Amino acid sequence: MALTNTSLTIANNPDTMRKCQVRVDPGTVAITAGICTVTYAANDGTAAQVDALSLVTGASTLLTVPFTKGVLTVASAVVTGLAGGASPKIQIDTTAALAVPVPPNAVDVTILKEVTAGADSSATLGTITNAGIWTPNSAPNPSATYAVAYSSIAP
Repeated sequence: MALTNTSLTIANNPDTMRKCQVRVDPGTVAITAGICTVTYAANDGTAAQVDALSLVTGASTLLTVPFTKGVLTVASAVVTGLAGGASPKIQIDTTAALAVPVPPNAVDVTILKEVTAGADSSATLGTITNAGIWTPNSAPNPSATYAVAYSSIAP
């Protein structure tokens, strides 16, 4: 969608909890200022997580800025203070990472077991962050089943 100072239209939300990102194409002129403020329901139970994501990027340099937590649904995205760009474009999309429920301020999140494509793949575990962002050992495939057992400590 065209990038301007406006509220963005949310056409679709993730199919399951996912890591999301803002993707910006500035065109042939650098974007020298701008923020995209995204409000979303996060995987740690935060009903109104707000991330202020910088849109600054060089000319002809595609920018991807990840949300700070996993996303259940995006409520709104508002662009303000935009300066520069030549017919710039913006979109919110998902990455190859999934998100799992974690308590607020979780620490020491650790994968115990992983199942990908219906097979135990615990010998080669993916990765998981304290924010509950799980990158399976193989890229998500919509026709496969994925499962992870994990532990966390919450202060």
